[in-house]
Amino acid sequence: MTRVRNQFQLSHQKYINDVLERFGVSDCRPLATPMTAGEHLTQEDSRTEDALHEEGSCVYRSAVGSLMYLAVGTRPDIVAAVSVVSRFMQNPKNMHWIAVKRIFRYLKGTSDYTLSLGGGNDGEGPVLSGYCDADWAGDPDDRHSTTGYSFSLGTGSVSWSSKRQKTVALSTTEAEYMSVSSAARETVWLRQLLLELGAEQVGATTLLNDNQGCVKLTRNPVMHSNSKHIDVRHHYIRELQEAGKIKVEYCPTGQMAADVLTKGLTKELHERCMRKLGIRKLSETQDSLRTAEVGVLRYVSNQLTR
Repeated sequence: MTRVRNQFQLSHQKYINDVLERFGVSDCRPLATPMTAGEHLTQEDSRTEDALHEEGSCVYRSAVGSLMYLAVGTRPDIVAAVSVVSRFMQNPKNMHWIAVKRIFRYLKGTSDYTLSLGGGNDGEGPVLSGYCDADWAGDPDDRHSTTGYSFSLGTGSVSWSSKRQKTVALSTTEAEYMSVSSAARETVWLRQLLLELGAEQVGATTLLNDNQGCVKLTRNPVMHSNSKHIDVRHHYIRELQEAGKIKVEYCPTGQMAADVLTKGLTKELHERCMRKLGIRKLSETQDSLRTAEVGVLRYVSNQLTR
């Protein structure tokens, strides 16, 4: 961990290099994304000949466990990929091991990336904000959707999650609504934690979602005929909005940072989401801060010479 002008840079570079060496992939060719866009892994029970042997299964579980530690600690950009491969721990196949090695190859090229914390909100206290998204029916085995959300304070993410939903959603709006409900519960917990730390949140916490129908449904049950089957616990979001604790707003899909927490993306979209989550090279962060320092010094110098 390093500190640069009110920002902390959290890095697991040494851990990544150790993991790559442990599993014999330290010389692998880097890739730009941890998952292939549009690809969905399945069990494929009929192809038993592709199942890993007992020793291979143990190696698979060990590798996924190592990736989980990294995904929870400082790398939300691999959370979706790790979440997918972790579903096949009991009976992994060769294609699942290939997916794990793809994550390793991605980490090989991004081992020097860091998670930035702090900065932003100059002159104010830390302001909590969040993104939430869903990949509707993304699991080809049971058609369950995936919920992804991320919360930030300043420039970097402080909480994130990528989980498969427990029930099947009948529409994209329902899947998004369930993801907003999960994110709302996390919002309440984070607001209470910040209150205990002396950083009480003034006003509602903004929660961004990229589905217009979902945003409207959180404010007013105008789509009752299409949403009356949704579990009552998911309507908790409406009570929080009325209490002024959260505010669900629309965000264009192209600006949705939580998109990377639900599925594989193209290189361009993946990098865009990484920056919004506060993940970037340490050298880039230091260069931007030096540029800002030069700008401040020039401004002060101009003021003094007038």
